[in-house]
Amino acid sequence: MSRRKGSKREWILAAIRRRYVKLGLVVLGLSALGLFVELLFVAIASTYLVATLVGVPTFQLVTGIVSAVSAVASASAAILLWRGNVRARKTISIDRVLGPAYSEIRRGRELLEAWKTGTKVSGVSTSFLTHVQGQGET
Repeated sequence: MSRRKGSKREWILAAIRRRYVKLGLVVLGLSALGLFVELLFVAIASTYLVATLVGVPTFQLVTGIVSAVSAVASASAAILLWRGNVRARKTISIDRVLGPAYSEIRRGRELLEAWKTGTKVSGVSTSFLTHVQGQGET
């Protein structure tokens, strides 16, 4: 264990004078920490005040409702993600099982839908990929 040379004040000043440490950043960090602690005390005090004003059972009911709403939102997001994942897996499975023929049929459907709606499609078709693979073998 190394010993510090000099007093505590000199050690702090030496630490502040280091290359990447700036006094402004130290003051900003301490200010942010102080603000966080102050807001934490304010939050605790205001929670206590609201609980005493409206009654503890009512406050527990409100916090329970907020918790239930957040749980429902989380569950609905999980279900939507799961449904999207299932659709993607079905598409990949069908492509693997039925092969390039189905991919060409699906590509034709997509082109027809794009033509009907007037959108531009810039996907790569299977025939293009087989053409590129054929060139790589020679």
